Amino acid sequence: MKILSNGNFLISQSDNTNGFLVSFDSTGNLVYAIDGSVGATAFTASDVSFAEAGNDVYVMNSSSTRVYNKTTGALNHRYDPTLINALGIARDTLGNTYVSDTTAIKRFDTTGFFDLGFAGGVLMYDIDIDSNGIIYGYNRVN
Repeated sequence: MKILSNGNFLISQSDNTNGFLVSFDSTGNLVYAIDGSVGATAFTASDVSFAEAGNDVYVMNSSSTRVYNKTTGALNHRYDPTLINALGIARDTLGNTYVSDTTAIKRFDTTGFFDLGFAGGVLMYDIDIDSNGIIYGYNRVN
């Protein structure tokens, strides 16, 4: 579950076939529900984590990252191609998106194009970026 800056909260639910992303407002009223069986979310049998940036919410499961409008639930973008068990996500001030997975930290430019991979072989469970552009990673060891 993730509580967003607008007071709404998100919940993901999955079984072995389908997954759902559900948003409620602060009073518990349904805002939207997205069914993963149509191929847009593909939340199937894996943990889901969330990150918020501006009017977007980033939703990650084991093999993909989806970007949704946090107010309407509209799918804005997908980051699929090179992710293996996505674990952490962060955005820099230029709008680049960084996703850590079980192989490296990968950068996607503002158009969603994968343009850089680094920290290979280091399993980062979560990452964050400070206002100076320094990336911090958590890998249970360092």
